[in-house]
Amino acid sequence: MRSICAYSLVVVFLFSCTDTEEPILPAMLTGTWRMVEYEENQDVERVESFTFYENGTYGQWVEYREAGSGAFLGYQFYAGGTYELEGKRALIQESERLFQLGGTFYGELDQLSPINPNPEIWAELSLRENGTVLNMHLPCNPVSSALCVPNKTFNKLVAFSSDLL
Repeated sequence: MRSICAYSLVVVFLFSCTDTEEPILPAMLTGTWRMVEYEENQDVERVESFTFYENGTYGQWVEYREAGSGAFLGYQFYAGGTYELEGKRALIQESERLFQLGGTFYGELDQLSPINPNPEIWAELSLRENGTVLNMHLPCNPVSSALCVPNKTFNKLVAFSSDLL
């Protein structure tokens, strides 16, 4: 009898811990997701953000901030376009891509230079920690693969509302 109970608990535990194939719904993805990395060689924080909007559009930014204080320094990159969800994947289609070219590695958004948008790409997505952490796997571009970080983890920003006070 004990072995049946123990076996049942193991089976329940194993199945409760496996990744489900439940799709990611638009409401689950809508909002701003941020990843912050410290760049020791420049003594700055690199902040990459994705904002997914309810209407199927998105914006992606890479900005730099002072390490410690978080004071904004400037943007390195911006991309915008549309996305479509299919299960646990997102088809990302850029319509605009801007990049900081020239002497510094960041500048004001209106100083970024337009470059050719990437063709459509599929990103593999997974949500963890009650939908507050987004894991995104992006394929690497063969031309810039040395700069590629295919697996990224973003934290969802919580909107502040004065209505809650």
